[in-house]
Amino acid sequence: MSWPRLTVLMEITVVYSLIQAYVWRWQFTHPGLAWPLFLVLLATHVWHKDTMGRIGFRVDNLVPALKLNALASLPFFVLLLAVGIRGGEMTTLQVHRSLAVSGLHYVLWAIFQQYGLQGYFHHRLRQVIVNPALSSAINALIFASLHYPNPGLMLFTGLGGFALSLVYTKQPNILALGIFHGLVGLLLANSLPKQLLHNMRVGPGYYR
Repeated sequence: MSWPRLTVLMEITVVYSLIQAYVWRWQFTHPGLAWPLFLVLLATHVWHKDTMGRIGFRVDNLVPALKLNALASLPFFVLLLAVGIRGGEMTTLQVHRSLAVSGLHYVLWAIFQQYGLQGYFHHRLRQVIVNPALSSAINALIFASLHYPNPGLMLFTGLGGFALSLVYTKQPNILALGIFHGLVGLLLANSLPKQLLHNMRVGPGYYR
């Protein structure tokens, strides 16, 4: 393996380790480290001379990206709606202003997650892995592992992460990816019993 490729893999490993350290330890002992970690991500883009368009922050392909994301997300929508209606979770859901606001906050959080997952991790993986299916599979494993030890979330983030990672290889658009990530996540949270998903908690919070 060439030195530039090895350097990229080492960078990915370091960033992944820092994020896991924050999830499992630092968010409780040093919560302020979230901002330095974000600055580290931004610094890597400067180092690699990434552009906003290359990362996926663009509008020229928004419509085709939305269409492709809708197609990739359709099986998840159908499955979760069926489960939610069958289990009664959807029939008892009450829509009100606070739910809409929290939903909007979650979609914004999903857009940020897609920036980290696709705009950083997958963008870097694509620099060393040519095969889009392989890079998408590894990216999905990264995403699922960041939701350990929640088995329900790991299953859906693994499958959903793979589907959306494939979409990114064809139509890289962080906004479109984040919107559908958010919609599927909201449907997941309201289709299954909260005790089953532990309120969507990961890391040490899963046990609390």
